[in-house]
Amino acid sequence: MLDADAVTLDLPAGRSLIHRPLAQHLTIPYADIAAVESRLEGFRSFGMESMQRAYVLRRKDNELIFPFEDRAVGTAMESSLFGGIAAELAGRAGGAVHDLGMVAGKGGVLGVWGAHAPDWAAPPLSTAERLAHARRSAVTGSLVFIMIIVALAIRLLVGG
Repeated sequence: MLDADAVTLDLPAGRSLIHRPLAQHLTIPYADIAAVESRLEGFRSFGMESMQRAYVLRRKDNELIFPFEDRAVGTAMESSLFGGIAAELAGRAGGAVHDLGMVAGKGGVLGVWGAHAPDWAAPPLSTAERLAHARRSAVTGSLVFIMIIVALAIRLLVGG
């Protein structure tokens, strides 16, 4: 909840596909917020790619709080629910969302087992690397729609 002088966060565990944040329930005065930061994260697994935009709230004591992430970035299934919330929170704290670029994490087995995001201080990828990740993510997102259409067609043909 964004109040007049503070943000109250009720963050459940499991709010991220890759990061492993614990549940947190806290109220933070806007004056204690140094920045709201975001970065794109790319994860490859078996030739497929997923991208998400992660957000952190950086307190003035450098503590990082991971509130949320937008998923399936660069595909037709992209969720962009949190960008506006992050911008509003950053504005109330007296700044803007700082985009830290893009990093590549470990995709593990299909983005589940063994997946790992790099440290928040990891350097961003080059423009060429970022574009390559974006292309692979778009192709992966297209494959999902093709698989759904094929499955529906088979169901209709076999006995729908």
